[in-house]
Amino acid sequence: MENDIIEDIIQVEDDEGNELSLKLNRYFYVNGEEYVLFENMEDSKEQYIARVIISEVDGEEYEDFDFLEQEEAEAIFPIFLNRVDEIEFDE
Repeated sequence: MENDIIEDIIQVEDDEGNELSLKLNRYFYVNGEEYVLFENMEDSKEQYIARVIISEVDGEEYEDFDFLEQEEAEAIFPIFLNRVDEIEFDE
């Protein structure tokens, strides 16, 4: 998925070329890695998990998202749900 960030909503293109609007829901950490949970703006039950990638260009940090394949997301999501009360969220 490719994405363009506009505040807490990003526009992504899925594997079939359909454009989706995703709203950033939560940042969270699992095993020392930072992830973000997104919700589909049209169907909030449809959620996506992405690994946060920080890159630096000309001394400025930029955040990008590497969306997880279904199998990896299915492994991470239960950890997120089981620890939701313990996880420190960035607001």
